[in-house]
Amino acid sequence: RTGYFVGPDGYPRPEEKYSENVVEIKYDHRGFETIKRYRSRGLHAVRGPDKAFGRIEVLNDEGMMLRLVSLGPDDKPLDDEAGNEILEVTEMDKLGNILEAVTRDASGRITLVKKGFSITRQKYDFAGNITSAAYYDSAGAPVCIVEGYHRATWKRDERGRVVQGRFYDIEGN
Repeated sequence: RTGYFVGPDGYPRPEEKYSENVVEIKYDHRGFETIKRYRSRGLHAVRGPDKAFGRIEVLNDEGMMLRLVSLGPDDKPLDDEAGNEILEVTEMDKLGNILEAVTRDASGRITLVKKGFSITRQKYDFAGNITSAAYYDSAGAPVCIVEGYHRATWKRDERGRVVQGRFYDIEGN
């Protein structure tokens, strides 16, 4: 199946963030979105989020994303704005939170994205709120991302709002 966000006039409605574009959505047999393509109102390929022309999501049985592939105008993999073609989830918890993700190029090799990392590892609290994130290169060695830190931690109040954030370099300072 294919779907579009349609306006009251019956024509594809522009996406709010990218006002001249519409989103074409393909669904799998379970009803999950698997392919998104960004199109002009005339349905020609245009760049959307991450400067890709679309994306394919590979999902597990519960509908959680295992792999995200950025697409070019010809539906072939494309390096997106982040600098990778594929984001692959390598570890997930029971709630579907991403514990580890790896960025890959078209050949499947781990690649460094523009922010300065290849692998990210995250932790969550019992409610699924992120409590820490750390960044690594393709060999698994700690790296500082372009914002200047290797690891970030967040403390939350009883409502899940961030009340404290800390940022650490590779040495833990």
